[in-house]
Amino acid sequence: MVLGNWREALKVFLVPVIFGVAVIRAVGVVSSSIFDNTVAQLFTLLSVAILLVFVLLWTVVSWHRFVLLEENPTSWVPPLRSELMLSYFSRSLILIVLCLAVATPFYFSIGTLTLSHSLEAFSIFKIVMTFGVSVLMYRLGVGLPAVAIGERLGIVEAFSATKGATSAIVILLFVLFSVGFAVDQVVVVASRVSMVIGSLVSLLCSSVLFVLNISALTTLYGHYIEGRSVD
Repeated sequence: MVLGNWREALKVFLVPVIFGVAVIRAVGVVSSSIFDNTVAQLFTLLSVAILLVFVLLWTVVSWHRFVLLEENPTSWVPPLRSELMLSYFSRSLILIVLCLAVATPFYFSIGTLTLSHSLEAFSIFKIVMTFGVSVLMYRLGVGLPAVAIGERLGIVEAFSATKGATSAIVILLFVLFSVGFAVDQVVVVASRVSMVIGSLVSLLCSSVLFVLNISALTTLYGHYIEGRSVD
């Protein structure tokens, strides 16, 4: 799937990321100067959480449309599609609740059993559960790019359309988790050199991982829903 040139791709997420970092920094400074420590911390955490969700939705919707509709940004500031962002947020919450509803009984039943047996067994169980829930989330989440481009694709339809995709998703997740682990090690090494360098490397690496993850979901939608080639 062609993502276009890197200059256009950079426009999709560069400004939202810079905006998010700048506002988070400003919120921390302002809240610490106005409120006492406890209130400042709560205010900062709440503000940062809301801002992160906003920036993520802004970027994800723009990226899905950039790839699937070849909608190139006309400026360095991607358009704010509030209605699509709200729909994307609502669908994401529903998917999270569904996955938790499926995973929770297994976690408390099988998880408790393995924990009583040994810590090693419980660790293996957590890894299997993480992969299992992630596979389910990806299969159900194929409908998210549809929301971003204004198409209708129900949760059941998304699950049915990705029938037979489990093995491919497992391989994809293994690659993403491996890249994530390698990136974490790079950040650790950079942080030992300098906290400033570590923070910059962490931001850069997080942005790359973010793009990889939403690109994976976009590619799954393009292949299994629209019938596009993955070449």
